[in-house]
Amino acid sequence: SREYRINQPVAMIRHDWKIKKNTTVLTNIGYQWGTYASTALDWYEAPNPNPDYYRKLPSYFTDPNVKELIREQFITNPAVRQVDWDGLYGANSARDYTINDANGIPGNNQRGKLAAYIVEEEHYDNTKFNFNTILNSFVGSSQYTFGAQYLKEKVHYSERVDDLLGADYFVDYNQFAIRDFPTNPDAKQNDLNQPNRLLKEGDTYGYNYNMNTSRVGAWGQMIHKFKSVDVFAALSLANQSFYREGLAKVGLFPDNSFGKSEVTSFLNVGAKGGVTYKIDGRNYITANASYTTRAPFANESFVSARTRNQLANNLTSEKILSTELSYIFKYSKFKGRLTGFHTSFNDRLDAFSFFHDEYQTFVNYITTGIDRVHSGVELGTQYQIDAQWSVVAAGSIGEYFYTSRPSATIARDNSAVDLVVDRTIFIDNYYVPLLQEAATLGINHRNKKFWFANINVNYFGKNYLSFFPDRRTEIATNGVEDPQLFNKIIDQEVLPSAMTVDLFGGKSFKLKNRDLIALNVGISNILNNTTFKSGGFENSRFDYEQKNVDKFPPRYFYAFGTNFNINITYTFK
Repeated sequence: SREYRINQPVAMIRHDWKIKKNTTVLTNIGYQWGTYASTALDWYEAPNPNPDYYRKLPSYFTDPNVKELIREQFITNPAVRQVDWDGLYGANSARDYTINDANGIPGNNQRGKLAAYIVEEEHYDNTKFNFNTILNSFVGSSQYTFGAQYLKEKVHYSERVDDLLGADYFVDYNQFAIRDFPTNPDAKQNDLNQPNRLLKEGDTYGYNYNMNTSRVGAWGQMIHKFKSVDVFAALSLANQSFYREGLAKVGLFPDNSFGKSEVTSFLNVGAKGGVTYKIDGRNYITANASYTTRAPFANESFVSARTRNQLANNLTSEKILSTELSYIFKYSKFKGRLTGFHTSFNDRLDAFSFFHDEYQTFVNYITTGIDRVHSGVELGTQYQIDAQWSVVAAGSIGEYFYTSRPSATIARDNSAVDLVVDRTIFIDNYYVPLLQEAATLGINHRNKKFWFANINVNYFGKNYLSFFPDRRTEIATNGVEDPQLFNKIIDQEVLPSAMTVDLFGGKSFKLKNRDLIALNVGISNILNNTTFKSGGFENSRFDYEQKNVDKFPPRYFYAFGTNFNINITYTFK
């Protein structure tokens, strides 16, 4: 039921203009179009068919005997862990429905098998035009670079019927609105411009809108080289704007869903600079600093982009301040780089959607005022044993954590009234769910007979599970007196450390006509470590009444076992 279908061609044209000996202009024009889609199951007036739906998992059941029985079935019966396709076809074949005034035509009553289940295709189809030009000029020991960019992008978000699974049609209704607003005949219509629409395979339904973004910017940079010191400085200025264009007139929001929303613009600035001190010809120290602002993503800036043109509150650009200090050494056999870094991110916005168990509806969870800090040290080295053998070692140790108590707004798809406004999330000093520690050690061999091989041992540590923000609020812990339960609700889970081993190799063959064939083979995770939890997330459902943390367990991503790839390249001379 899950497939990614990507077909996005890119066309580019480049023009190089040498105005004079030390001055050039490089201009690029690019255009990208096509489709980006993913499939999933959808259903109407039917139970959730996914085998990992929480009501089907052992954690949902309270009777220990039933819990153990379900657990045993998941372990021993592969069918329990898979989609029951025969059952979906069977449910569709038994659905004899009549849709009155079908397709908005009075008296057009259509009878047939209304799909209980379909495979839907969620589309994120983008069309992007990009123009940028760069002027580069050398004047004595200085280099001056100036650039300008124009970007225009339209992303079409929509759902389409991919497979009716044996049914005659699907219907373009909002089933949550039918439940919540039974007395409003228009509420169920996903598109009042096409009411009671019967859907065939390939038809668009549900949400249907464009997100239009444009960006105009310019920047300049200067580099000057002295005898022992190099310095650079750069400035940038950009204006980014976006708006939503609804292609469907949603029944619950007839006056705020169809057509163009207001245009929202952000003026963003950037400044950066750095210095390189050359201790001698083999040792360098570099220091860099930058400050930039970044506009929020367009699709996260609306309370419910799927249904209406309502903008989120407190929209502002994110502020990013970054510094780094590096020591670089380059000897005949030994070279490397040691870097310390510190970056602060302020006023970030984050938005995601899920079914909220307490409110019994599909909601949009918008978090503003997110601040965080990324600090750490990185090291990369290479030692050349001889002409054919070398050893590479690299590692990173970081502390990535939140430094604010952001505010959350919870809004329903089916209501313009916010359920929650400015709820405080207590996540300061929580770790950002990113890998905090990583290292690799590799041995490389390059043979004179045009073949190579290398083996790498990799380490991953201090990787934190992505957490559900609402579990770190007063409502989630309200009334909890047991300190163990309190900590179980709010604590952040760290995933076990892991190691993998990768092997890569290749050989080149020169043909008599001087053409070249290159064969490359990669084998990842050759020890078949399938217990490696590479990531995951807490469930967005939470038992607010009983505070049972195990009722909706987290989901984990596991690394693939041993896998390989083969690449063959033919080069014409």
